[in-house]
This record gives sequence, C-alpha cells and structure tokens, in this order.
Amino acid sequence: MEKGFSLLELLVVTALIAVMLAVSVPLLVQQMPKWHMNGTARDVKAKLMMARLRAIQENKTYGVSFTLGAIDSYRVVMWNGASWVNVGVVAEGSSDIDIVPADCVGTRIEFSANSAADGENGCNPASELLAVKVKTTAGGFDERNIYMDTYTGNMKIE
Repeated sequence: MEKGFSLLELLVVTALIAVMLAVSVPLLVQQMPKWHMNGTARDVKAKLMMARLRAIQENKTYGVSFTLGAIDSYRVVMWNGASWVNVGVVAEGSSDIDIVPADCVGTRIEFSANSAADGENGCNPASELLAVKVKTTAGGFDERNIYMDTYTGNMKIE
C-alpha cells in the first residue's frame, strides 16, 4: 500500500480552506477600522500620559498638540518660556479616523508640573473630563473616549 494523499483528498481540503477564507476575510476587513480606532485611542492616551509624566519629572509645562485635518496628527510639545517646541515624534491617525479634543477649548491639552491638566484656552475642571474622542468614519462610526481627571491627570479609555 502506498503512503500519501489522493487527488480527491487534496481537492476536498483545498475546497474547505477556500470556503473558510471566503467566510472569514470579509469579517476581518470589516473589523479593520475598529482596530485602527482602538490603536489610535491607545496611542493618544500614551502621548497624554507621556506629556504628564515629563511635566512632573522636569517641572515644566508639557502638552499634546492636535493638528486636525483630512488626516489628524498629534505630537508631544513643551513650553520653553516663549513658544511651544516639539519634543516627540508626530503621530498620525489614518483617513478613516477622526481625533476630536472634546471638553478642552483649543487643540492642545497641557500638563503643569503638579500633573494638573489644562487646555490651550482652558479645560472645564472635572473629576472625569472627556478629553479626546477617537472616532472611526468607516464601518459603523464607533468611537472611543479618553477620560481624564483634570486634578490628578489620571486617564482611562472607554
């Protein structure tokens, strides 16, 4: 008796793999905008936390500045006494992601040396301020909200 697979067995296995791919690929493609949105929300939160920690460590004012447009971007900045200076790499969302600073006026969220948060033109002091909304504009319009305690600087994503 010969060992191996027959042509029929190979065709059956190939057909099963093709059916599984035909079912799973559209589901995976449908989830891509949501994965981008979740990743962007985590990255924005990380930049906010980094700015807060550097403000505390260096006893200076740091912030995250948002540039809103077709593709939104954000960067960590530091106040040098005269102007805001970029101190971090510019991070960009993608064309299917909107980043919206929410309860702070302006496009920059700032942290003082005592870790308190403020905005370019002020934030409403709150124990649970909606700092940033990250929304997907494709596949269902989901959103993630980054909440921040303006007194302590603690953050969470919901």
